[in-house]
Amino acid sequence: MPKNRNTISGILILKETDKFVKDFCTVYDAAWAFHEHYKPLDPEDIYSFIDSSKAILDPEMIWFAYHEEKPIALFVMLPDINQILQKLDGKLNLWGIIKFFYYKWKKTMTRTRIIIMGIDPKYQRSGVDSAIFWHQEQLMKKKPQYKEVELSWAGDFNPKIIAVYEATGAKRAKTHYTMRYLFDRKKEFTRAPILGSEILYEKVKVKTGKN
Repeated sequence: MPKNRNTISGILILKETDKFVKDFCTVYDAAWAFHEHYKPLDPEDIYSFIDSSKAILDPEMIWFAYHEEKPIALFVMLPDINQILQKLDGKLNLWGIIKFFYYKWKKTMTRTRIIIMGIDPKYQRSGVDSAIFWHQEQLMKKKPQYKEVELSWAGDFNPKIIAVYEATGAKRAKTHYTMRYLFDRKKEFTRAPILGSEILYEKVKVKTGKN
């Protein structure tokens, strides 16, 4: 069973940014490398994200899970900044910035968004996802100003993550449709393959050469 611990703090984000970025990329590459259209993360994009999000980052909402010091899972949740921006009419001049921090101090943001959650496939049957959501529930109890959590989107080809979401009591609020037109009318249409543990583990074995 992997050892889970919350190692992300304000000090880590601001003073140990290199470690944060390295661990983020490690988990992302492990979790998404077997997906179609996967592209490795550019570390500079993570640095830019940290720099542009400092005003709303809450260190308690960013976690990693480790197994023997190896990062195996990540979870990033942010307060919904749109709840403040809609009050500023799109104006972020000096007065708008002052109002932004005023609304933040007044705890105007009552909703959070999970923007990314990923687990190394080799540890997806170890209960890491349950541990992450357990910690998330404890955090919400400490911050009662937040009344709602918006989960990141999940495709219907990924029943595992949908089951995880449903197990938390989440309700489907939005449905997005991807439309595709085949210019070659003779080409057979095929849906995105269902992501299942068996298929995923076969890909892991092929990729790593391990049984």
